[in-house]
Amino acid sequence: MAATAEALVQEEELLTFEEFAALELDHPADLVEGRMVPMPRNNPTHSRLVARLGGILDAYSIRTTFGEVYAGDVAVITKRDPDTGRGADVAVASHETLKDQPPNAAALQVLPQS
Repeated sequence: MAATAEALVQEEELLTFEEFAALELDHPADLVEGRMVPMPRNNPTHSRLVARLGGILDAYSIRTTFGEVYAGDVAVITKRDPDTGRGADVAVASHETLKDQPPNAAALQVLPQS
């Protein structure tokens, strides 16, 4: 007897961001509400635009001492329970946001205020 899609979804275990980050993947992926979602690789045009945007934001951040700029598919946790973590092309974090980050964290945590 074949399992229904509904039954398969009910049996699926959701991943935490920490479990997802520990996986050794051979392809890009994001974690969306506990589920791994394969992502396409970046093409040269995309990469060039990300580099330019990162440079502009970094120059602004240095000039204004606003915070830090991260690039290159940096992990950003945007939601917990179930967890969502995305690979951001470019992320800017204020010093205010960074003061709440755990040291040597595997990802930036940018969670909505409750």
